[in-house]
Amino acid sequence: MTKMLSVFFAAQVLAGAGAGDVEAQHRPVYFVTAGFAAPASSSVSDVWYPGIGLGAGAEYFFHPSLAVQGHINYVRFGFDQGKFKAENDALGVVTDTKGGEKHLFSAFAGLKYTKSIDSDDLDVRAVPYAVGGVGILSYSEADTEVVEIGNQVFHVDGQSGAGFAINAGAGIDIRLTDRVHLFVEARFEAGFTSGERGSTQLFPARVGLSFE
Repeated sequence: MTKMLSVFFAAQVLAGAGAGDVEAQHRPVYFVTAGFAAPASSSVSDVWYPGIGLGAGAEYFFHPSLAVQGHINYVRFGFDQGKFKAENDALGVVTDTKGGEKHLFSAFAGLKYTKSIDSDDLDVRAVPYAVGGVGILSYSEADTEVVEIGNQVFHVDGQSGAGFAINAGAGIDIRLTDRVHLFVEARFEAGFTSGERGSTQLFPARVGLSFE
C-alpha cells in the first residue's frame, strides 16, 4: 500500500510540474469514482463474483487536450460459494463456507487525451477521451473456512501478491457546470502480480464526478 501511495503522489508532483505554464488557464481537476469490475483472468474469476469498487484521483492539463493523471482504486470481489463447491467438492460434502473475499488495490499514473473542442462548438457538453498508464496492483484474499458434513471445519489460507501493472481505456466526459463534470469510462487493467495465481486482469467500468 505504501508503494501505491508513493506512485500516486509522484504522479501529482509530475503533473504539477507539467501544468506550471498554463496554471492560469487550467485548474487541477479532482475526481471520485464508483463502479464494478468484470474478471478478465482466472485469477479473478475462479471463485469470486464480479467486484465493486471506489476510486479517487487528480489530473492536470498541460495542453488543452492532454493531461497527466494519477488515481488510486479499491475493488472487492465477493466469494462465490457455488463456484467453490463446483470446483472443489466433487463428493458433495461441503455444507457451508465463510470468508474468502478478494481485495484489489491499485495506483496508476498516466496520460489522458480529450478530444479538442473548436471555439464554434463551446456549447458541446459531451466529449470522448482516452486514457492509459502504468502503476502498481496488489491483491489479498481472506482465509476461507470450509464446513463439511459432520461439522468438520477446514481452513484454506488466502493468498496475496503485488506487481507492476498497466491499464488503458476510454470514456465520455459530460460537462454539468463550468467546474463539475460527470464521466463514464471503461478500462482494461492487468497486474503482473506475484503468487500462485499469476497475473491479475480485469475490466473496470466506472462512473465519476470531477471538480475543478
